Amino acid sequence: MTADEIYQLGKRYLKELKEERARLAEKIAPGKPVEKVLKQIQEDAPNTFEEVLELTRKEVKRAQKFLTKKDIATVDERDVTACCGNTRLYRSVNSFCRLVAPRPI
Repeated sequence: MTADEIYQLGKRYLKELKEERARLAEKIAPGKPVEKVLKQIQEDAPNTFEEVLELTRKEVKRAQKFLTKKDIATVDERDVTACCGNTRLYRSVNSFCRLVAPRPI
């Protein structure tokens, strides 16, 4: 590819990304500008590892209750503890646990 082709490709990707971001923002908060939706997402996201871990624990427990209540599956409490008690594992994947909107370019 030539430099100009790469540049045009980058422009196309950026345009598509901005369009997708606008569609998603509209789904999340209809009528609000993209920037306000991004700010709302950032404010709602956990800020610390401990907050991420606690949120994960709550969601695992919620999923466990749902599965048990609907008689879909049984969940061994040891599995829940192994999932939510392994702080070394979660510290290594913390960046994947947070929902962080990208910063403006």
